[in-house]
Amino acid sequence: MIRVGLLETALGFFQRLRLSPLLPGLDVAVEGAALICTREHMYVSLTGIPDPQGPPHIDVEMDVWNKGHHPVSLIEVWHATAKGQALEDGSHFGTSRFQPLTLEPAGLKNEVYFALSPRDDEALVAQAGDQVEFSFRLGRNGRDRRVKLLIRDKE
Repeated sequence: MIRVGLLETALGFFQRLRLSPLLPGLDVAVEGAALICTREHMYVSLTGIPDPQGPPHIDVEMDVWNKGHHPVSLIEVWHATAKGQALEDGSHFGTSRFQPLTLEPAGLKNEVYFALSPRDDEALVAQAGDQVEFSFRLGRNGRDRRVKLLIRDKE
């Protein structure tokens, strides 16, 4: 609890120094969840037919917003791992991919949904209780915004 407060204090200090043009990752705020899912994300729904099952993957559902004074673009998700296993953005048929967006300085929350899947034909190693880590590649200054989320079972 103390570490989080200290981190927020340090971030506030750097923002008051107006370093966000140099370190845009400080401006990107995130909150959300990572969920284990085995459902194919088909956009066609047929009445009476259950959703098809697919390989396990991690659904990421989050809000992202800009706390700074300059627009920040989120270009892509990369360097994703969970329990030491490399993951890719939407690599299986039917899984959602991250859609690039620009966060305006107004601080409005943007809903973001995407899926992270193991590479090739690997089975997902991570389970509920593990952490998934990934980076948003930012459009300004080539910096990353690293994100860590606790993985939960889909309810």
